Amino acid sequence: MAATELPLPDWKNLKLDSYLSSKESEQTIKELETSGDARRNFYVIQEADKNGAKVLKMQLFDFDKDGKIDLAKHFKNAKVVRTEWNLDKDEFAEVVKYHQAETGEVYLKVQTDGQGNVWTHYFKGEIRRQEFDRNNDKKPDMWYYFRAGKVYRAEVAKNFDPKKIEDITTEVQKRAN
Repeated sequence: MAATELPLPDWKNLKLDSYLSSKESEQTIKELETSGDARRNFYVIQEADKNGAKVLKMQLFDFDKDGKIDLAKHFKNAKVVRTEWNLDKDEFAEVVKYHQAETGEVYLKVQTDGQGNVWTHYFKGEIRRQEFDRNNDKKPDMWYYFRAGKVYRAEVAKNFDPKKIEDITTEVQKRAN
């Protein structure tokens, strides 16, 4: 498997709450309330374009109203281009999804558990490939290839050496059944 440059967020600095405090001069933050609760749980961040018109830049959500942002949606030309999820309530994102600017479809999801990383590649809504970083060195060392939602090929870098690729398709397919 050839080494590829994959996007990997700077997980330690991906604090979703910081979007509320890093207000740029051309940005406005609107706090919106849902369900009649006084605590805010939805924010819209806009910025002025060249003509002074307000353009949607980001939406932030605090689903459980604990004061921490759970989801950040980033927009370009009124379309979602990236989403960031905080799943464990610690203020840092663990999942980042990249969207096609034209269609809004997810084409790549990156996630971490602090011990490793997983890149999941999509095409037209279907998983096509997953790449795993099992030793947290920011490089994939195991690969799954999918067709119609099932693994048809799997490989692993033996001892994390990308020059020593081993086929593990049979083992992975047995575990899946």
